Amino acid sequence: MTILKIKNSGNLSQTIKAIEKYDSFSVVQLVGAIDFNTIPPIEAIMKAHEDDFDQDIVLDFKEVTHIDTSTLAVVVYVINKMKQKHRKLSLINCNKLVREYVKIGKLESLIHIYNTLEEATNAVNK
Repeated sequence: MTILKIKNSGNLSQTIKAIEKYDSFSVVQLVGAIDFNTIPPIEAIMKAHEDDFDQDIVLDFKEVTHIDTSTLAVVVYVINKMKQKHRKLSLINCNKLVREYVKIGKLESLIHIYNTLEEATNAVNK
């Protein structure tokens, strides 16, 4: 059940399309190219809303057109912050490049990747 949906009206980074808050997790819908140049605003938003994300987070890569390795550095940073709160970060709708970066970085044990929101939801609710 969705309890809050924030669409990007200029308040969020250009790379965040929307944030959907559910009962036990939040979905952050990413869009466009996520790289060294676009990461700082995402990082700032995540830090500014850190208290709002006192639940598991699912990053949706469905509309992401490009990433670089700095993207994974931020994902690992967020994972470590969330672990401190006993929370989990998952990725959904990842393209081949995202999966390849995770594999190259040997991050499979840290980063949970699911094909769909339904798969992630089932895993989060276990």
